[in-house]
Parts: sequence; C-alpha cells; structure tokens
Amino acid sequence: MIMVQKGYKVAEFDMLFDAAGHLVSQMYVTSATSLGKGKVAVTGTSDAGETLIHITEWTGSPIKATSGYGAYKLKPGQSQTLNLLELAMSKTAVKGLDDGLKEGNAYFVGVSCKDTAHCDFSKAAPATMTMQDEYYQFLDA
Repeated sequence: MIMVQKGYKVAEFDMLFDAAGHLVSQMYVTSATSLGKGKVAVTGTSDAGETLIHITEWTGSPIKATSGYGAYKLKPGQSQTLNLLELAMSKTAVKGLDDGLKEGNAYFVGVSCKDTAHCDFSKAAPATMTMQDEYYQFLDA
C-alpha cells in the first residue's frame, strides 16, 4: 500500500489482516524500517458503505498510539485478479474514508490478490509473516 494524503511518507506499507482479528504492518523504504501489530474489530458501516474498524493493543512503530480507528473499502479489480483497497486510519474515531485525508491522519491505497492462482504478494508480506508459524509467534510475542 502507499500513502496518498497531503504530506504523505514516501514508503511502501505492507499490511496483513487475518480472520482472527489481527493486523501486522511493515513500513518499507529501502529496507524494512518498522514493524507493528495489534488487534482489529469491525465497529460498523459508514453512510457510504465503508467498513469502520477499531484497532487496539497496538505495539511497534511507526504509530506511537496504542489504539486507533479506521475505515476501508474493498472493490474488485477490473480483471477479477486483484482487489483494490482504500484504507483511512486515525488516532481518533472516523466516519469514513475521507477522514484519512485530514491533517495528522493517513489514507492508503493498495491491492490484494483475489485470484491467488494468478497473483502472489507473498514477497511483499511483512518479513515476520512469510510463514504462518512465524506470523503467529510474532503476534504472541
């Protein structure tokens, strides 16, 4: 994912959300520069149909808060190979994606594989998540 709001950081952000409600994030410039983890819960839906989330138990960089909020929207790509993702994040509650464009917040755009037979982002996964066992050891640490 990349940031697109005014004043964005030039970097790649690799994020993994799992079905158990965990989030792991890695910022990458020329090498992995930070790694963070936390728990995510869906809290509702915005008026525009975006999914609202609350992030808790956050540890690691680059976020200095222990909790935060966000909104996301997942759309199928034209070829049905990729999903397009828009993600807004903030230290305070958000009402939708547009809140990610406000000063001090973050707005990301990215893609994920919809058709894993023709798409593989495993090389972009946060370094500690290249194997499932390593991923769960990181979350339990």
